[in-house]
Amino acid sequence: MNYFSSETVDQDFRSGMIAIAGRPNVGKSTLLNCLLGQKISITSRKANTTRHRILGVLSEPGCQYVFIDTPGFTTGSKRLIDRSIHKVAVAGIIGVDVVLFMVESRGWQPKDNSVWNRIQSENLNSIVVVSKLDRVRDKARLLPVIDDIARRTGTTDIVPVSARKSLNIDRLKQVVAQQLPKGPPLFPSDFLTDQDDVFFASEVIREQVFRLYGEELPYSCAVQIEKYELQKDVLHLHGLIWMETDSQKRIIIGSRGSKLKTVGTRVRQIMEAKLGARVYVKLWVKVRSQWTEDQQLIANFGFSLRE
Repeated sequence: MNYFSSETVDQDFRSGMIAIAGRPNVGKSTLLNCLLGQKISITSRKANTTRHRILGVLSEPGCQYVFIDTPGFTTGSKRLIDRSIHKVAVAGIIGVDVVLFMVESRGWQPKDNSVWNRIQSENLNSIVVVSKLDRVRDKARLLPVIDDIARRTGTTDIVPVSARKSLNIDRLKQVVAQQLPKGPPLFPSDFLTDQDDVFFASEVIREQVFRLYGEELPYSCAVQIEKYELQKDVLHLHGLIWMETDSQKRIIIGSRGSKLKTVGTRVRQIMEAKLGARVYVKLWVKVRSQWTEDQQLIANFGFSLRE
């Protein structure tokens, strides 16, 4: 990557790429949003809500952090969509300066092993982030968890945080900065993310679908933006939600379209808050049987099976 060098910086300035990695649903996207102070990556309780590599840049005096939010590692799955997402996750950690390896505060889980082993295979500098600190009422119970993580990883760079409550985030940034190389910033100081508003809109629609329907809805949901156009100071946002079966479509729409209307209302509120403009949202639901096992359709939704 070419350094962005038109801005004058101190010779001790540090900058670098930091991947946020871990198994599904460990809090990676929530941490990224907390670090940046605003929402750029969607979140929900559903595992592997994040499917794409999301880049977020935090510029502060003396340091520029270039964070990469990766999908959860899904080793062992035979589903084509899961294998595609796993390749996105692996690609997100290659060549970075530091990896934030996230483990939940309830302790090391079997699925953490494969993620840690892959990080180690790339010989990457790593910091273990113990997430969801706010869920631990008795902080003394965290000590054996940290001791176990230190034993398994052989590292003392372990930082417990709560992204929801913004606990220990400044400490995490300090630890990260110490491991970044000295050099000019990689991006202009006002750069935030490489994802445009159209992509953000599609992600927000998918997020609200996951949040509203929860376990009632299968994982197989994709979104395409049909229209994103400003007309007379009103943004017209038309989104197409793809499901795999007619029964899933009926769940999404709800009685007389009530649930789909709720999704649209939530999306409108989020987009209006982000853009500071009026937004008109129109959503449709279509069925494409077994799209999660169709290589061409998966590619059309922005995934690749190539390394």
